Amino acid sequence: MSWKRIWPVAALLAAAPLAAQPPAHAAHAVAVQAYTAPVAPDIQAPELRELEPVLREALAGAPDFAGDQVLVQWGCGTDCLRLLAADRGSGRLVQLPGAACCWAGEGEMLDYRADSRLLVVSGRLGDGPGHGRHYFVFEHGRFVPVFFEPVPAD
Repeated sequence: MSWKRIWPVAALLAAAPLAAQPPAHAAHAVAVQAYTAPVAPDIQAPELRELEPVLREALAGAPDFAGDQVLVQWGCGTDCLRLLAADRGSGRLVQLPGAACCWAGEGEMLDYRADSRLLVVSGRLGDGPGHGRHYFVFEHGRFVPVFFEPVPAD
């Protein structure tokens, strides 16, 4: 096999290695920012326009994720949800790739904290690797997958 074929795959794997074990919130700690004035949502995606009242309300509250973000979730069917991070300072919106559904394990479907950039989504996630816990770190304005823990669906 030639290096021309191997190099792009090797570079991709080296650029985004997944952790060997589930990360902890403490490993991704951040300071929670204080905001006094509400900010308007910066809605770029047309499918989010119908959520404007919900987004405005969320962006008037305190950050509950990654120090300066508000996680907004909405249903997309039975046991299904969509999720985005709304920047409390700028109103910028970042959608989690894919819809989460069908959690059949112990604990909550979402695990996040105001003082951590770590988000754990449990269940099936879009075109993800299967049923389990999907770990993301919110980094540079995007959700970066860092670990997947398979959990058998009952």
